[in-house]
Amino acid sequence: MANAACEGRQTPGYWLEPEAAIVIEGDRMRATSSDAWLRVDPPDALVHGRWLRLRYSSSYFDPIRPLIRFAGGRRHYEQVMNGPVLGSGEWIARVPDRTRSISISPVGAPGLFRFRLDSVERLARRQLVKRGVFYDRHALMQSIGAKIINAEEERWDTMRFAATATPLEDYGEWHRRLYRPFDAEGLDRPRSDWAVAPAVRLILALKGRVEDLRKTLSSLQAQAFRRWSLSALVPDSGSDALLPTYRQAMTRDERLKLLLARSSYAQVAAAWDDHDLVAIIEAGDQLPDYALAVIAEDVAAHPKIRLIYGDEDAITSSGELHSPLFKPDWSPVFFDAARYLGRLTCLRHSDLIPWGSTSFGAFIAKEADVLTQLAASIKPAEVRHIRRILYRRLRDSRVVQTPLQAATMMPKIGAEPPKAAIIIPTRDRADLLGQCLSSLEKFTTYPRYEIVIVDNGSKKRDALDLLQRCRQRSRYTVIERPGKFNFSALCNDGAAVATSDVLVFLNNDIVIFDGDWLSQLVHWAIKPEVGAVGAKLLFPDRTIEHAGVVLGHGGIAGHIHHREPSTEPGYMRQLEVQREVSAVTGACIAIERSKFEAVGRFDAENLPIDLNDIDLCLKAGERGWATVWTPHAITFHLQSASRGFPVRPSMTYQKERAYFRKRWARVIREDPFFHPALSLYSHRLALA
Repeated sequence: MANAACEGRQTPGYWLEPEAAIVIEGDRMRATSSDAWLRVDPPDALVHGRWLRLRYSSSYFDPIRPLIRFAGGRRHYEQVMNGPVLGSGEWIARVPDRTRSISISPVGAPGLFRFRLDSVERLARRQLVKRGVFYDRHALMQSIGAKIINAEEERWDTMRFAATATPLEDYGEWHRRLYRPFDAEGLDRPRSDWAVAPAVRLILALKGRVEDLRKTLSSLQAQAFRRWSLSALVPDSGSDALLPTYRQAMTRDERLKLLLARSSYAQVAAAWDDHDLVAIIEAGDQLPDYALAVIAEDVAAHPKIRLIYGDEDAITSSGELHSPLFKPDWSPVFFDAARYLGRLTCLRHSDLIPWGSTSFGAFIAKEADVLTQLAASIKPAEVRHIRRILYRRLRDSRVVQTPLQAATMMPKIGAEPPKAAIIIPTRDRADLLGQCLSSLEKFTTYPRYEIVIVDNGSKKRDALDLLQRCRQRSRYTVIERPGKFNFSALCNDGAAVATSDVLVFLNNDIVIFDGDWLSQLVHWAIKPEVGAVGAKLLFPDRTIEHAGVVLGHGGIAGHIHHREPSTEPGYMRQLEVQREVSAVTGACIAIERSKFEAVGRFDAENLPIDLNDIDLCLKAGERGWATVWTPHAITFHLQSASRGFPVRPSMTYQKERAYFRKRWARVIREDPFFHPALSLYSHRLALA
């Protein structure tokens, strides 16, 4: 038995047993492959057609979203669960009819792990409906509509959108519900030898209030990992009011050091090991008791890492938690635009030796410059984001310092900009295509572009007349590709006849209103490290339709910030600056021809209509090319106005979605730019 039976409210006991690629080693479990599964037993206790709330816990050293699989009949339902980033997590799901077994994949890589199922609770549907009324009425109404037309999967998904996320402003309550104390003798037992681990050397300017300093010292002394030291800096002139309190604390803890701000880094740090970690903290701020232990275990697992950062939240003087900053994994483009790393960013002492003559006071003052220089010089693989709250800022207001937006620079492409091909698949709907082409020609300021129209068998007279007029213009190429609609094939054929170095695929329901849109896309597309580039797409009412694609969202992939005002800055100002994302929509996507050909173009065989754009971005990612979303290329999108929406996409695109899930199972589970603390079932950013 993998863990003791757990009692859910009004449910029989459940436990976990190894099912695939998991072996028991004493009181620990080891995954022998990345496809490791635990079976929920007993299988005859499952309640078909019921909504369940699962509560589970994992080690603080295993930050990943679990997967859950419902097996039975001819179909298996596999879904991404919420990440237990506070030690515990919970997930609400409906058990599909004909389910014969439920399995959970708690880890995504071979190695030791700890995971337990804490409770299984039945939920009445009326509880979800009641919550949906307050959280997302639009999704609730969609769920009711899906029930009417018997769209089973769509009904379950929209109900989850309606009722399972927690608003960001309720972070304090969410934390109280899911936080699990660090358990050094159980789930969080050390996996490496902490006695020989690199020490964490903390630096603090001695200023502020006595009671705030005491809170910081108390949080450090409560750390499960004991190999740390704190160097407190006092001003060069005069005595600091906190000095007596700090000196008294020094008598009880030899890890506390005192030095003048003018002391040189080289003199004080001479005794430190090259592999030791150095980080700056502030008086009044606190570290959760697991923070340094998680850092120590992460360093042991990734010894070549040179820069480590984690997530943050804030606490008021009365102890109220608020304003979490759940950061993306390392994102150089985003970092250039918004210095998002924050406090307790750990650097190797060996990387700081060049600043040896710098005083400690100047080092603190220049921390942002030091981080910027190091970030530019080290490899992405040498940066590590720990997906845990590691730092807690003292903030009495409900506003925490957010990343600073860098100045927006006009794109510099060179004296002879590359030619861009705008490729537009279309069929009939002259009203849409005409508006698209008219706006494109009227507003686009980029000097060198061609337009390739791929006609998928238009028959209406107004469409044929429009296409004929386009054939008579030098900038245009029109090719005929009648037959069954295959978006991938149409785009590939358009790219084949284009004569440009940069390819821009555009839906015929796009309307241009910002002249700089194409310059911005080309600016990013021609960078050697960038693959695909996407734009900020707005609905005609100027609310957001696309601001990057999140993997796992809604089960496979989807959009957040949906229908938010276009003027919103976004979480951590992510709607104001360019940043890496896992994928962008094919409604407006740019890529260099050479990269497009290198990844095998759009997959016309397996993904003729659905998910081909995301697949293209992920194939580019496999080759090391980043996908970038820029808010400085903006268009209107009428969103599927030419084709409409399928009533039951899970059935319409069943074959494509099955292929995509199998091809990209690993990355669907863990979008590096979307934190596992955030909900995959909310159109606006929310807690999982």
